[in-house]
Amino acid sequence: MSQIIDPSVGSSLKEQFSLARAKKAYAAGVAGAITGAGTVSLGGIFADGKVDGAEVGVIISAVVGGFVLAFVGAWLPTNTAPDAPGTGDVLVKGDGLGDDGEPKHSA
Repeated sequence: MSQIIDPSVGSSLKEQFSLARAKKAYAAGVAGAITGAGTVSLGGIFADGKVDGAEVGVIISAVVGGFVLAFVGAWLPTNTAPDAPGTGDVLVKGDGLGDDGEPKHSA
């Protein structure tokens, strides 16, 4: 029977909330905030000569949204691929379904 949960992914709370993981997620969040701020057009904001509340809302939402998406993306654990291909696969080698050639049986 194949394994449903990949054992290579760490699941302990201590590992999930480690300082190294938090630093990595924070750095990714800052990079995402800078990217989000870069998507706002400064020419469009200053085109009418004043900065309105809607324009401030767009800037804040772009920066906060970029930070949150990057932070959560870096914080979540990654799933690594198994070392040996086909070990946890439903398709079994030689059944004709996962092979590159013709099926070895007819249905």
